[in-house]
Amino acid sequence: MKYKKMLLVVFFLTLFVFQQVQAGATIPPVENPSQINLASANAPLDHIWVWVLHLVDPTGEVAIPRTPCWTGDTTYGCAEVGSGGYQDPQNPVYIDIENDYLPDVLAREMNVVENNPTLEALKAQALAARTVATWKAVTPGQYDGQSNYINNSTQYQVFIPYSYEYYTNPDNPVGVQQMISTAVSSTSGQYLSYKGDGKTIGNCLPH
Repeated sequence: MKYKKMLLVVFFLTLFVFQQVQAGATIPPVENPSQINLASANAPLDHIWVWVLHLVDPTGEVAIPRTPCWTGDTTYGCAEVGSGGYQDPQNPVYIDIENDYLPDVLAREMNVVENNPTLEALKAQALAARTVATWKAVTPGQYDGQSNYINNSTQYQVFIPYSYEYYTNPDNPVGVQQMISTAVSSTSGQYLSYKGDGKTIGNCLPH
């Protein structure tokens, strides 16, 4: 059991490093790795503002020129195929992190169409995704100099509306959806933090 716990911690950290490399951030040296732990953020967010933009298929980068999605827009990035396109009357959208944002992020970031994820892997991704979203959403200058705004691209983490419902695993669609829901709910309120100060780990990185 102790060995499994150690592997899980290593997996959490590996996922987080991978997401920061995607975003172009650098990881500071850690003198004592045991100081990295799970804790709630100082001000946990339940909603965030997300700009839903046209993305490059399949890389997930922002398409140039940068174009926000509009109601009914079926361009890649606006909504999953089969969902009827972008369905919100506004953009950016104020979205519930636990019930709407994370399930769609997990489906895409774990590429559940081509992979058969385990529950533990999905939990690790939920933890990393919640940490990254919380940190970046409150970091000034992340989106046109505005704080509290992120977008749906790999600049942050891929979020395509209705991925949870339509970007499904062909071998076990219902089972994988249930695992995504369980992964999010079972890690609710959990973030990666540094030195036990209650701040998300991203606060330790250069902005």
